Amino acid sequence: NVSMLPRRRWLLEGTMLRGNVTVEVAPPGAGKSTLGIQQAVAIVTGRTITGHQVHEQSKVWVYNNEDDGDELKRRLAAVLQHWDIRFSEIRSQLALNSGADRPLLIAKADRAGNVIRLPDVDGCIHHIKAHGIGVFIVDPFVETHEVSENSNEQIKAVAVMFREIARAGSCAVMLVHHTAKPPQGSSD
Repeated sequence: NVSMLPRRRWLLEGTMLRGNVTVEVAPPGAGKSTLGIQQAVAIVTGRTITGHQVHEQSKVWVYNNEDDGDELKRRLAAVLQHWDIRFSEIRSQLALNSGADRPLLIAKADRAGNVIRLPDVDGCIHHIKAHGIGVFIVDPFVETHEVSENSNEQIKAVAVMFREIARAGSCAVMLVHHTAKPPQGSSD
């Protein structure tokens, strides 16, 4: 009976779903990190600032392994200023962590090519549960593991670890991923 099935728990329309992993992919420098912060602010405030309806307001944790804390604060300040949102509306609801301070590392490959699950998986699950986080944005995906990007099996193992975080934490996980950089001198 289809009517007996539970409804999907969308947080952000068509984008972030509790217990699931979503990947946002674009070329370097396209604004993915700023978009992630906009999505975080939308979910925290309930405002439709990204063009997607917020179905459930929630706490958001952004872990950016690429940018330092000052850059993350600049981007957050720009989003708040652009949308005329007071900091008090997001205080205690949005957490920003920088990998410049402490890198997030989910997995690595050993010499035999086996993917090793690292303690940060359990650390993330614990933190998400302890703080009632509904969305975990990880930026960029490539800097959260030390496995071969060219190995489908190894990348799949890392993706499964992020899915475990989403399911065990009952949160949406958004992985931000870069496409390959165009060749130097290319017009792309």
